Amino acid sequence: MNVLPRRNFEDPTQPLDWKYKGEYETYCTSIDIDVMLINGIGCDVVKGLEFSNKISGAQLFGHMRAFKDMKIEQDIRKENKLPGYACAQREVCKLYLNAVSGKVIQRNFDEMTKVCYSRE
Repeated sequence: MNVLPRRNFEDPTQPLDWKYKGEYETYCTSIDIDVMLINGIGCDVVKGLEFSNKISGAQLFGHMRAFKDMKIEQDIRKENKLPGYACAQREVCKLYLNAVSGKVIQRNFDEMTKVCYSRE
């Protein structure tokens, strides 16, 4: 089972290899490691970063609320064909929010789907 695809670091233009079955080095998050361990997949952490201080989402992303509010306002204007809709403003807000947060502040989803395959 591959939790993470094999990446070609020498040639990043190559597609990710989800079918590779051997060992390989890659970069991953603690969540990736947890998923591997839960599913019986071994891994060795060679080098990593550990953050000892916790920070709330509000502290980390609070400054982005103004951009989110501007985008929502433009979404409403666009949907209702109201005057003052600024396509460029909406797109810049959306781009900024996605780039800075990595879509972390996207709405919550209450359902989770987990797909695991065995090697059999």
